[in-house]
Amino acid sequence: MPVSSKDPSGWKAAKVKILLGRLSSVFPAAAYCDIEVGIPEINFRGPVPDEFAQLEAAAAADAAARIVLSQGIPPTAILCRSFQEEMERILSAAIPGVRVTKFLTPNVPHKTFP
Repeated sequence: MPVSSKDPSGWKAAKVKILLGRLSSVFPAAAYCDIEVGIPEINFRGPVPDEFAQLEAAAAADAAARIVLSQGIPPTAILCRSFQEEMERILSAAIPGVRVTKFLTPNVPHKTFP
């Protein structure tokens, strides 16, 4: 059945292993977080182009990192979970239906940043 531009359909995902770090002479901290960003191919606003999704996801990741790292959360799974939640909150404003989680989707290669 052809995809309608009016109906939600399809999904694209990207996986990134991201290093969240805070430099401090008192308490340097870093944590590697497995992040999967799932984006609907089409949502109620229409098709979600790859370039738009990439730019919005990058901007949301930058903003989320600044927010969670300023909270002084120790470099643990809690830091990663806070990052996921914050990134999803920010990205959802631009792309309704987005999902930011730990790695979930099988057979999607991941990238490491930085």
